[in-house]
Amino acid sequence: MSVSVASSIALSALRAAQVGLSVSSANIANADVDGYTVKTA
Repeated sequence: MSVSVASSIALSALRAAQVGLSVSSANIANADVDGYTVKTA
């Protein structure tokens, strides 16, 4: 496996983790808002 492939895989994993954290933080921030529905990544 080349360095560029490993780097691409690592970057993809970091982006996926960032999306998950963003969705989780939005769910927490909007937990008390009437009509808000929980989002999933």
